[in-house]
Amino acid sequence: MQYIKKKFPSAKLVWALSTPLKSTSDKNKLNPRVDVRSKVVRGLAEKYKAKINDLHLISKGHPEYYSDPYHYKKVAVELQAKQVVEVLNSVVSDQ
Repeated sequence: MQYIKKKFPSAKLVWALSTPLKSTSDKNKLNPRVDVRSKVVRGLAEKYKAKINDLHLISKGHPEYYSDPYHYKKVAVELQAKQVVEVLNSVVSDQ
């Protein structure tokens, strides 16, 4: 981040939070690790004035969005894509 900010001081930064694993899966035990990483990313984003794209929040608590513990059904992918576009558009319009 320091390199990017030094090399491109006017660059707009967006950090995406990782999506959780399906909450009803035995792989769900990895979600606390994802939560810790999200907290770290939020801190770094604040430090470097980067926008957050919270992809984690879209899927959390929605086991119906998953086709397996890791992959999403079309409805979730469309929600994620819509949010990516909205976040990027908000960053571009802030210029």
